Amino acid sequence: MFVFMMLLPVMAFAQKTYHTTFDITFSGGNNGGFSGNMAADVVCTINSVDGILDVAVNKVNAPWSVMGWYMANCWTKTAVFNQTNRFIEFRVKCNTAQTSPMSVNTWGGCDGCCAQAKTWPGNTFVIPEADVWQIVFLKVPATTGGTQNVIDTVRNWYAWGLANGNYSFDYIKMGDAAKPPVPTIDAVKTKTVSHTAGVQTVNLSGISIPNRFIDGLTIKAESLSDGILSDVGMLDLGSGPFAVDEATNVATAALQYTPVVGMGGLGDSIIITLKDTIRGTTVKTSFYVNLLAGGALEEETSKIVVTPTNVTDVVYVKTAVAAGEIVVVDMLGNIVASRKIAASDETIDLSSVASGVYIVKVSDGKSVVSQKITKL
Repeated sequence: MFVFMMLLPVMAFAQKTYHTTFDITFSGGNNGGFSGNMAADVVCTINSVDGILDVAVNKVNAPWSVMGWYMANCWTKTAVFNQTNRFIEFRVKCNTAQTSPMSVNTWGGCDGCCAQAKTWPGNTFVIPEADVWQIVFLKVPATTGGTQNVIDTVRNWYAWGLANGNYSFDYIKMGDAAKPPVPTIDAVKTKTVSHTAGVQTVNLSGISIPNRFIDGLTIKAESLSDGILSDVGMLDLGSGPFAVDEATNVATAALQYTPVVGMGGLGDSIIITLKDTIRGTTVKTSFYVNLLAGGALEEETSKIVVTPTNVTDVVYVKTAVAAGEIVVVDMLGNIVASRKIAASDETIDLSSVASGVYIVKVSDGKSVVSQKITKL
C-alpha cells in the first residue's frame, strides 16, 4: 500500500507531458512521423521547396489505405482531446475529385494510457474538385465505451483513409491548434457627409482569419435602422467582395451606402458581419454615419470636436461657429441636456444622465453636426 501511494504523484506528473495539440505546417525537409500503412501502397514525401506534404496513394492489394502520423509512445507524443478542443483542420487538394467519403480516424486508448477499450468515431470528408485547395474542418465526437469520455487520448496513430490519387497537404492542425479562430477587420472611423452627397464608398481593410487562410470567409453590411441610409451593401457580390494579398493572406473589400435626402441632422450605424463559413465563427463591427443638413456649419465640420466619446461626467465641445446650440438626445430623440454656444469651447455636464448611448448635436440654425457618445 505504501509503494502504491508513492507512485501516484509520479503518474500525475507524467500526465502533464501530454501534447494537447499539434500544428504541422510542413517546412524544411522534415517529414515528422508521417508514413503509409503497410496494408496499402502509400508514399509520403515533403516538398522542401514550398513546405507541402505530398501523398501518393495507389491501392493494389488492400481495400483501403491509410496515411498516418505516428506519435510514438504514449507519455511523450500523445495528443489529447478534452471537451473544448475536439477539432481537426487541414488544407488539402487532390489531382482527382474524390466525391466518395474518405475518413480521418483517431486511434488510441484512454487518458491514462491504459488498455481500456474505446470506440473512436470516424470523421468523413470529400474533395469535390480536382487540383483545388480546400480547407477541411471537423469536430471530433466523444468516444464511446469505457468510463473516461471527457479526456480522450489519441495514442499511436492519427490517420487518414484515402482513395487512390495524388494529394498535397499544406498544414494539419489538431486539438487546441485547430480551435476555430475569430475573423478580424480594421476599425472604420465615423463618417460625416451631407444628406445630399449621393453614393458613398468605404474601403474595408485588415480582413483576415488569424493564422488561417481566408477561404470560406464571407462579409455583409447592413444599416441598423430604416430610412436614413439606403442601398447599403458590398460591391461586386457576384464575383466576390475580397481582394486578397497572397503574401499576407489579408484582404480588403469595399461597401457602398447612399444617404437618404431629407434626413440631415440624423445618423445611423452600418453593421459589418464577417462569417467564417468553414469553422462557424462570426464577428461584427460597425461605424456611424452623420448626415449633415447643409449650410455654413457643414463647411466647418472638420473644426468641430466632441470629446470624449466614452463619457463619465462632462462632454467637451470645440466649435468654430460663433452662435448656435448644443443638444444631447437619447436614441429615442428625447433631449437630456442642452446649452447655447457662447464660445469656441463649451462643456455639457452629463453626470446626472443615465448610462447609455446618446447623440451630441451641434447646430447653427441651418445645419447640424452629430456625434455619437456613450455615457458610462
